[in-house]
Amino acid sequence: MINFIVMNGNSDSVKKLYKSAKDVLNSNITFKPTSWNCKISGSGTWAYVACGDSELEILNRVIAKQSGICLVNGPVLRMKDRNDVAEAGLEASSSESAEFIFEETSGSYNFLSITSKNGLIAFGDFSGTCPIYYTNYDGVTCVSNRASSLNSLIGGDDYNKSSLSWLIGHSNIFGEETPFKNVKSITAGNYLKCPIGSSEYKIIKFSNQVWPSADQS
Repeated sequence: MINFIVMNGNSDSVKKLYKSAKDVLNSNITFKPTSWNCKISGSGTWAYVACGDSELEILNRVIAKQSGICLVNGPVLRMKDRNDVAEAGLEASSSESAEFIFEETSGSYNFLSITSKNGLIAFGDFSGTCPIYYTNYDGVTCVSNRASSLNSLIGGDDYNKSSLSWLIGHSNIFGEETPFKNVKSITAGNYLKCPIGSSEYKIIKFSNQVWPSADQS
């Protein structure tokens, strides 16, 4: 398993957030990471920090090449007929759509890549058992598998009282809400898409999702 924060948008803002992202992530996890993988693009329009409890975890789940980056987290099994899911995911992101990657990836996971073809795309598996979160701050779209890390990254201090009331009554939070006012979940059956260097993102519904939404009969 890995933990990560990815930033994409205004280069000056990305560079500022990148400086603190490693410390923020390290302070919001429950284990002591032994391996880190951090990178910022030459233009400064995107960056990421990722950590794991072993070097092997990082090597298996994070890949960065000239064609882009890909991070895969969770007990993912394979992509199509390949077990090297991070590399297969980067190759697919460089030539195929998010729909193709979603269809061909098996297991429980959250997935994120940045390539010239798709820009930034991020989503979780069909069941939502490996959550993935996002926020938009100071011209930057930030994505992580930890909502608390995103909240700390942007200096958030406002809790989402509506979602916390769900926790009290149902021991769960529903929809895109999180315990933090300015952090949202990319819910199962949807993906986030954002051009490289832009904070303008879209949440798009997969055509072959499992869970129906309220507007479906």
